[in-house]
Amino acid sequence: MAKFLEQDIEGSEVLLKLLLLSAGLVLRRSRAEIAGLYPAIAQYLSDHRNLDRQLRHSIGVSEISGLDRLIYLVSQYRPADLILATAHHGHFVAFFGACAQAGIPLAACYRSASQPYLRFLQESGVAMVNLERLRSTSELFDNFDRLRREGRYIALMIDAPFASRRRYQLLGYSVQASSVPSLYARRSGASLLPIVGTLISARQLGYVVSPIVTDTSKDCTPALLGFLEKIILEQAEQYAWSTNSIILSDEKARENALSFTADALNWRNASYHRT
Repeated sequence: MAKFLEQDIEGSEVLLKLLLLSAGLVLRRSRAEIAGLYPAIAQYLSDHRNLDRQLRHSIGVSEISGLDRLIYLVSQYRPADLILATAHHGHFVAFFGACAQAGIPLAACYRSASQPYLRFLQESGVAMVNLERLRSTSELFDNFDRLRREGRYIALMIDAPFASRRRYQLLGYSVQASSVPSLYARRSGASLLPIVGTLISARQLGYVVSPIVTDTSKDCTPALLGFLEKIILEQAEQYAWSTNSIILSDEKARENALSFTADALNWRNASYHRT
């Protein structure tokens, strides 16, 4: 825990992560199992903060474990024929940048992003689409079509706050999630590669993939969310609970988050006073 304190991670950031993670897992894990993850959250946030510092100072981004395999997997498809379905997990900004720097031409979209993140992605070669400047999903898809013609693989977040939201099951909740990755794959006739980045350490990134979905003629969102749920249950501390709030679109999740307030406060306060 000393390392956690040395990194000067804000207590409010830790508390929010504790509450949202606890609420997200409570229907799948016992309270004792959830409490056992709290120290892992501290370590993850420390590594994430260290990697943030590297990105801000333009220090070489961490390497990706299994990079050759990833390049081979993606290169089996033309950019026009493959869409990457990913999520807010690990250090997804560093992962996108590392992929682009390794020669995988990517395009992604954002609604709000910190300037250091945006600058890092652009300098790494990732084409960024600003959703605030688009008026419709159709206009977004037109931008994606252009980028695919330019030879870029489109990376879309499974858990992004896009339009076209419907109710789906995730971690035992009925959440409002976007079907945009599935809709665009069906519209373009492309396959979907479910892939999520992970943070092994401040100097090494990893990833998890699922078999490529070639039949995108029907709604693939339930399968994509099932892939994400499996990863969250294995590495819950790495999910960006505070970046995305689709869990909180279920009223019961909000109630569950409040029920963990005392537990989270007690653990955080005890950790901050530990020497």
